[in-house]
Amino acid sequence: MSSAESENKRSLRRDRSPHPESLLLTVTEAAAELRLSPMTVYVLVEQGELPAVRYGRAVRIPREALILLIRASLRDQAGFPALQA
Repeated sequence: MSSAESENKRSLRRDRSPHPESLLLTVTEAAAELRLSPMTVYVLVEQGELPAVRYGRAVRIPREALILLIRASLRDQAGFPALQA
């Protein structure tokens, strides 16, 4: 294997960011997108504030749910009345 191929494989392993078109995110990916800890995301899911899909023990969060969570949070703040709908 050439050094270029080896570096390309290492680069692919390091780049674990979700694809922009991914519909479902892992808790870790969602936490990274929201700049929160994974535990905080689990708490939001358990409290029903962040919708999630469960496959056995796996938890996946729809990308759209992150956007809705942010919008709801902004709507609840007095400084963003234009977002209230």
